[in-house]
Amino acid sequence: MTMPTSEPSQEEATESPLGSWIRRIEEVLFAIILIGMMVVGLIPVLARRFFPVGLAWPDPLSRQMVLWIALLGAGAATQARSHIAVDAVTHFLSRRARSGVRALTHFLSAVLSGAFAWFSVAFVRDMAEFEADNIAFLCVREWWLTLALPIGFALLALRLAIACIQDVRKSIRKTVEEGEPA
Repeated sequence: MTMPTSEPSQEEATESPLGSWIRRIEEVLFAIILIGMMVVGLIPVLARRFFPVGLAWPDPLSRQMVLWIALLGAGAATQARSHIAVDAVTHFLSRRARSGVRALTHFLSAVLSGAFAWFSVAFVRDMAEFEADNIAFLCVREWWLTLALPIGFALLALRLAIACIQDVRKSIRKTVEEGEPA
């Protein structure tokens, strides 16, 4: 496994308009969720200090927020190309082959993330249908909390698909620059 050790090159740092749009949405969601986590974490402390009873809802809400952060963080790491990669085999490949293997890996990961998003939608739909009246806390339906799964996996699949396209373009560009047939 490797982690990047240097800053991305100018070529890798270039972001598509769609990628830029997704990144901005992720940043806003990160900020909102992190602020929310701090507030939700402070509420039980203040409640215990000033009232003789504890609150049950902050704990499940905090867990859901951690799930959102994890899924959004996976997408952000993919965009920044700072996700963990198992690349023992790629050290033995040429640069062009490495780009192709990276593109294939991103493609397969995008397909799997898309499948997870698809099945998560079915899960949320079933929860909404069969457990529509279940309240998690403060009038929030339980099934609303599971929306983190399809949204998070869909964003991750989109990020991985963009990374795959960038890798294919990079591989083609290198092939053309080297004068080899595409």
